[in-house]
Amino acid sequence: MKNSKNALVYVEYPQPYQKKLLNALTTAGYSVISVIPDNSEKNINRALKALEYVEVAILGGVLPIQNLEHAPNLKWIHFDWVGIEKILTRAMFEGGRIITNGSGRNSICLAEHVFYFIFTLTYGTRDIFISQHDHHWGVNHLNPYSCLFNKTILIIGTGSIGTEIALRAKSFGMKTVGYSRTLKEQNLAYDRQESKQAGVDFTSLITEADFVVLSVPLNTESYHLINASVFEKMKKTAYLINISRGAVVDEKALSEAVSTRQIAGAGCDTFENEPLDKSSPLWDLPTMVITQIPAKL
Repeated sequence: MKNSKNALVYVEYPQPYQKKLLNALTTAGYSVISVIPDNSEKNINRALKALEYVEVAILGGVLPIQNLEHAPNLKWIHFDWVGIEKILTRAMFEGGRIITNGSGRNSICLAEHVFYFIFTLTYGTRDIFISQHDHHWGVNHLNPYSCLFNKTILIIGTGSIGTEIALRAKSFGMKTVGYSRTLKEQNLAYDRQESKQAGVDFTSLITEADFVVLSVPLNTESYHLINASVFEKMKKTAYLINISRGAVVDEKALSEAVSTRQIAGAGCDTFENEPLDKSSPLWDLPTMVITQIPAKL
């Protein structure tokens, strides 16, 4: 076995897809070591043993970083989820290793989640549930009902997730504006596309947006991209929605903007430090919606 090509499959898909993956590796000449990522000590040890000689590791669960760093023959590591920045190390890339992840795999469900935020915020869902619980007829909405037709949605980050958001927004008759760091080919999902590379500052677009949606990666450019000065430029009736990384938003500025009604509200699935501290004022803001999609997405 150690003289042939070997691959560790430490992931479990529904049977038809699992079979396709195993067949693809076998067809490519690999002997496959398939281990269910159930966090049992037995299977973790089997996976770690395989790392001592495999060339390929397809991982649906986290294994100790040091074992990935020092796997002697490993040429390709695929992490079958998106948020991998916290587990990557420089040593993993040594020897020209290829590192990939599941970028784009959750674009559709995350785009739908954006509209969960939008509807929850614009239709005062929290107030509706409270009134129902109290058997009270009539809801004193903090935000008036507001349909989406003809509203402008600014999507910062026009990758696969951003484009899926734009497609759904178009179906509601919204005006879609996409902003990216680099110039991109015109996509019909957007009524307008702008970029930093073309010399456009996203804050020039934010003043007309009814919804500002963040779907950007976290890097030195996007750290606290949304801060106090940005909130000052937003409409008082606008909403911020963040499904990217928590540190893209200055949380202190967000709390101030929502609590003082500088903006109408916000929906966030991600925060700079997770879990969100129990003492954070964000928990108790009436026009703040907090969700927790599993991190491995």
